[in-house]
Amino acid sequence: MQSNQPTVRRILFSALAALTVGLGAASLIAGFSDSFPVRLLQGIAIFASGAVIVGGAVVLAMIRLAGWRDPESEIDFEALVQRTERLASYGLYQGDTVAQDYFHDRIVIFRDTLVRDFGHDPDLLRAQVTRTLRHELAHHLGWDEKGVRGLGL
Repeated sequence: MQSNQPTVRRILFSALAALTVGLGAASLIAGFSDSFPVRLLQGIAIFASGAVIVGGAVVLAMIRLAGWRDPESEIDFEALVQRTERLASYGLYQGDTVAQDYFHDRIVIFRDTLVRDFGHDPDLLRAQVTRTLRHELAHHLGWDEKGVRGLGL
């Protein structure tokens, strides 16, 4: 379980970001100094402040759009793990469908994943390799993921 205590690195990064934004804001409000080194530092602070503000806004928007959140409970976490395992891929089809032939077709079978999940039983491994190959061939014939799942693959 991850601790909610902030790390020293996080505290220092946050302090640096706050200092940069503060110096940039003070420079914009009070004006630039006559001294070249101070003026250079103020310009860098304004640029970095903009980067921190824009970067933070982008990160917040991405998190909001992705709908990311911490699992509320062990049950939610377990549901997330189960969903991830259901979506685990044992193969990949690359190319066009049979109706279009602009790119080379290729089926990749992920041996390590198959052996990890089914290697304890040779018959089960053989059956899953066959199912995976049929699944990827169905993509080649034009079915999308929902259609392939509808075929039972």
